[in-house]
Amino acid sequence: MKVQLGGMFYRGPRRRRVHTSVSHFLIQEIPSEPTRSAPLAVVTFTRAAAAEFHRWKYRHTDSPRVQMSQLLRITRRWLQPDRMTVAGIIERIAMDRFLRSLPGELQKSVGWKDPASSKEMVEATEAAESVLAINRHERREAPAPAPRREFTVQSLSM
Repeated sequence: MKVQLGGMFYRGPRRRRVHTSVSHFLIQEIPSEPTRSAPLAVVTFTRAAAAEFHRWKYRHTDSPRVQMSQLLRITRRWLQPDRMTVAGIIERIAMDRFLRSLPGELQKSVGWKDPASSKEMVEATEAAESVLAINRHERREAPAPAPRREFTVQSLSM
């Protein structure tokens, strides 16, 4: 059985290697025939690499040369230039920027859909916008609670 573990192949218990910068991996069996969508493990790994890319900051304690090589390594791990075409890399960057620019609720909703292409991202965004609009409309049309009437002991005795 051939299993992909966070972008690396896992062939048995003795050869298991875990990348230290990613907190968890999802293991998924690779189908014998190629599929159009990326395995879940690869998607999770690239998300973690993208998060690492966006968290990266210049530190005055390390030399600029070391930091630039580190940033290039992180960027290659995220964009995977050896596996993707130029168009795929451009789409990945655009999708990342698009998702990060969405408002909070919309960003969460679209992020849960985990779109694999820009077309899927647009469709997920449109669907999430319509659901959020319906929810806002229902909140506005909800009947106002009846005013509370206060009774005193004197008003009840009369």
